[in-house]
Amino acid sequence: MKPSCIYKIILIFLSVVWISPLHAAKTDNTVSDSRQQLKAIIANDTIIADDGAADDYFGGSVSVSGTRALVGAEGNDEIGNYAGAAYVYEFNGTDWSQMDKLTANDGAAYDYFGGAVSLSGNTAMVGARGENSLTGAVYIFEFNGLNWVQIDKLTANDAASGDEFGSSISLQGDRVLIGAPRDDDNAYNSGTVYIFEFNGLSWNQAGKLLPDNTVFEELFGSAVSLDNNRALVGASNGVNSSNVRTGTAYVFHFNGSSWNQAGKFRPSDGTATNYFGFSVSLSGDYALVGAHGHGFYTGAAYLYYYDGNSWGQEVKLTGDDSELEDAFGISVSLNANRALIGAYRGDNLSQVDSGAIYIFDFNGIIWAQSLKLSNNTNGAANDFFGRSVSLSNSWVLSGATGGNGTKGIVHIYLDDPVYMDGFE
Repeated sequence: MKPSCIYKIILIFLSVVWISPLHAAKTDNTVSDSRQQLKAIIANDTIIADDGAADDYFGGSVSVSGTRALVGAEGNDEIGNYAGAAYVYEFNGTDWSQMDKLTANDGAAYDYFGGAVSLSGNTAMVGARGENSLTGAVYIFEFNGLNWVQIDKLTANDAASGDEFGSSISLQGDRVLIGAPRDDDNAYNSGTVYIFEFNGLSWNQAGKLLPDNTVFEELFGSAVSLDNNRALVGASNGVNSSNVRTGTAYVFHFNGSSWNQAGKFRPSDGTATNYFGFSVSLSGDYALVGAHGHGFYTGAAYLYYYDGNSWGQEVKLTGDDSELEDAFGISVSLNANRALIGAYRGDNLSQVDSGAIYIFDFNGIIWAQSLKLSNNTNGAANDFFGRSVSLSNSWVLSGATGGNGTKGIVHIYLDDPVYMDGFE
């Protein structure tokens, strides 16, 4: 099902971009001539599963790479109850179409395959945190020019039942971070993040990330994000300096031989059940951490900046119309000078929990909200638009797990540059 509104411009916004003496990250949005560049968010398409069924939770996880998208549906029941599936889509220049449906070759009921996904080029990784009595696994698929084929299955070398390995995944090139937030190696449900690398022949475990001060039930590895030689890890049940479970996040740097903790983030105004670190995203010198439980689930996201010596909080982001129980920050995605933040419980007029996503941009001086996208064209109550988000140089993706008659749907927007002098 493809909407007739392809390439319909629903809203043009925003920030004039210029060279700033401040710490503006380099981005493809930087203007190389005298013209002032705007960004147009264009409603491009929606994608659904060809065989979607109610309560599949399609769109619970999304990842975009180039002109391809990977979408998880952990509730898919083809193999068994909540065995799960994932779907690959490709943009052909006109619209998005389903390339393949991915399932584990040893899939079983309650694997929750598709609960986490990550896509990089011709490689797709899909987490199945419930596999083997919640031990968890990550499945690797490669595109061979015709089909997507499973080539490997990753498990931790110290795997144990209940670890939920594969709850979070971040793949970039030949390296991947995999979260096991209920790993008990250091304390009960303290969590671990595993690093795997591809040596040209196979994927192998290359190390583990652990926080400097392990706390029981911290859930380290709730969320992960990888950007070159830096890793950002959320621990959504971590404690602040007063031992309150606000949530924490950690950043690690790779020096060429080892990974070392370079920063620990705590919300500056955190309270219990903020779930700070439930979602994270890393891009260059910026780190974004969601806290959807902040302020009675109004939600917030915190942006941190690395100045070359240390990491520090840059700004706290909230929606300009955020309300109680919007859960702003349930999902986050960062790309250079742009941040995408989901608020899946936001209400659109009379449509309760229809959801929304917010876009923030750095204009050379400050980060400011540029746009709010709500599912107001064909949205309905309990769509949960914004439950997952993924941002690239060209695309904005947002999953709505309750949409399409509770089967789930993903909305795709083209992030298209236009110019003031003629809209080239």
